[in-house]
This record gives sequence, structure tokens and C-alpha cells, in this order.
Amino acid sequence: MVEAGDRQVMLIRKGNDLINARHELTVNENRLILLTLTQILPSDEDFKPYRLKIADFVDYTSTNNKAMYDRARQITKSLMGKVLEIPQDNGHLQVSFISRARYERGKGYVELSFDPVLKPYLLQLKERYTQYDVRNILPLQSFYSQRIYELLKQYARIGERRMAVDDLREILRLSSAYDHYGSFKKRVILQAQRELGENTDLSFEFIEIKTGRKVTHLHFRIEDRSLLSQRGSTPGEKEPTTTAMVDLLMGEFGLSKEQAEEAVRRHAEDYIVENLKVVRKRFRAGLVKNVTPYTLKALEKDFRIKASTLEQEQTTALNEAKEALRAEEDARAAEEALLQGFDDARSAALTLATADLGAEELVGEFELFIKKHHRFAYDYVRKHEGDLLDNLDHAMIRPLYHQFLARRLLPNEFHSIEAWRAE
Repeated sequence: MVEAGDRQVMLIRKGNDLINARHELTVNENRLILLTLTQILPSDEDFKPYRLKIADFVDYTSTNNKAMYDRARQITKSLMGKVLEIPQDNGHLQVSFISRARYERGKGYVELSFDPVLKPYLLQLKERYTQYDVRNILPLQSFYSQRIYELLKQYARIGERRMAVDDLREILRLSSAYDHYGSFKKRVILQAQRELGENTDLSFEFIEIKTGRKVTHLHFRIEDRSLLSQRGSTPGEKEPTTTAMVDLLMGEFGLSKEQAEEAVRRHAEDYIVENLKVVRKRFRAGLVKNVTPYTLKALEKDFRIKASTLEQEQTTALNEAKEALRAEEDARAAEEALLQGFDDARSAALTLATADLGAEELVGEFELFIKKHHRFAYDYVRKHEGDLLDNLDHAMIRPLYHQFLARRLLPNEFHSIEAWRAE
């Protein structure tokens, strides 16, 4: 058996495909998995049954002691049924985190065995992995904050990560939860920003990228305070910064694994990062259509010297976009003013036309009109509000009544906004 060791040694390593896997655990289920992962050593070649004391779990997570003892069996049982989907070249691998869980009443510990299928993602990792100290993630109160921490930690040495909103929602297994972007931003992104800033070694800002009027991508700018003190790696292993750079070149810029690894071998990190910034800026400015060949060309020719020219082009494009937006807003305001003018003019004309008429004289005819052309509104008002004559000012009825009166009593110019505009 392997038991939890020194609380100062809390590093875990996850393969990047596992970091980007799709799954949904509770906060405490994820904490239990993370604390168990700390018992895996970089030299381990196989999984073992890993024993975690409930007292340690309570200590690390500041949860209620008695409640955790009572809930340990329920947590492990729930974990057995949780499935994660790991992205693969031709689809996804579906697997559970654990293949066996044992909880003996009165013993004060749980014993977990990881599914053997997870070995390539947790054992003997030499490249394409992310390492972090779980003491950063344990205090987080939201599972989504825990997952966003991992997703950003993977790119922490790069300093930025761009994700499609739909992809992020899928990774977080949100399905229909927080369906509107506003609630997703408030309950997931902003909460993670606050929690990570207050409790972890990461903080981030983000830029919303729109397609039309819809926010479709988020560009995260990541600050990792641990990088100031974190140095070195086990001999023979690639630095996480190298594997993260390969992932970035493959994931965002579309390079093949061979192309990405060749670029990392040939160029310094700063050289690559600065050239990628130029590629991103030109792409956002609409000056690049095919990112992958342009990225390869930038890395070969060194486009950093063109940054000042790019800034001018981007500023011009931004100003043109702002001008187009202002023109659109002016046109919208003019249209709203026109509609208001039409409404006011028609109301004034109706006041004059109906001055000597009682509503009773036309309401019978109006009732036939609304029954024929707007049956839903008629049925709704009769069912919920009562007599139609008593509800001519109802929000659903009033515009229909005015439309009817205009066609019945007023000249053609008041029959529609198009006719009024033509006059």
C-alpha cells in the first residue's frame, strides 16, 4: 500500500489529454482524486492501491470532520459511476477514474485503485504533461474553478490560452446549465477568476472575442506566480514549457506534431512566443486567412520586426470597425425615432377621428377583426382578463386596436410605417 506522505510534497502530474478530458465531479470527489494522485511518484511504473486517511482529507480541505466520515462511502460509490472522456485522434476514450474503492467502517481511510487504462496519462510522463501543487486547488469551492485552474495551468508558461466557448462548456460538462453567455460568464468565468486570484498561484484576465454579436471565444492571459521560484526538472525529461509550446502550436495554430517539435528544437521560447503574437494579431485584424502556413512562415522568416506595421494596420482596422458600429447605431436610432414619430402621429390622428365615436360603435367590428387575424391574442384576453371592451388598453390588445382603427378610419399613410415613410 502507499499512504499519503509529507504534506509539503503535494505535486501531481497529469497528461495534457487528461487535463483536457470531459468529466463532471463534485468538488469533494475531485479533491479525493487529487489527494490520491499525490501518492503517485514520477518513477512508478504501475498503479497500486492508494490509501487516503479521512483525517488527512478533512485537514487538507477544512471540511467538517464528522460529515466526511459519514459521507466517505457515498463519495467513493459515486466516483465509481463517473465517466470521463479523453480526446483521442479518432474520437474519445470513455473510462472511470477508479476501478475499485474500499471503505472499511471504523478504519478511517478509503482505498482507491485507478483504472489501468489511465496509465499513459498518469505514469512515466516524459512529455505533454502538466504539473502543479494541489494545495492551490484544494481550497476552491467550485468544480468549474478547479477545472479552469488546470486548463490554464497547462498554458501557464506560455502566458495565454484561447478557447472556444462551446469547447470550454463541453469540457466542463455544462450541457444546458448556464445556457446564456451572461450567466456562464458570471457563474463560471468570473467566479473562477475571483477564486483563483484569492487562493492559487494563478491569476488571469480574459478577452471576449465575438463572431457577429455572439461571444464565441475567450482569450485568457495567465499570470503564474509560482514560475518565479519553480526551476529545473528531472534529468532526461522535457521541460513542461516545451511540451506546452508543442501543444499550443498544434492546438491553436494547427501545426503537426513533427512541425511543432521541430520549431521548438530550432527556436528559443521568446522567439516563438513573440512571432505567435504577431500571427494572432494579424489573424484578428482579418489579414490572415490560413493560420498554419502563415505561422510556419512567421517562424521561418521572423515576423517580429513587422510588429509596428501590424499595430498600425490593426489600429486602422479597429477604427474602421468602430466607425461601422457607430453608423449602425446611428441608423438604429434613426429607425427608432421614425417608429416613435409614426406612433405619435397615428395616435394624434386617431384621437381626432374617434372624438365623436364611442368604443362600443366599433368594438363589435374589432372583435371580428381580431378573431380572424389575431386569434391567440383574442382567446388569451378573453380567458385571463375578461370582456374585450374592458381591455382595449391591454398591452397585447392596444397596438392591434390602433392598427384596426387606423385601417378603418384613417388615410392610407397611417396604415403602416412603410406608407407613412413614403409620404
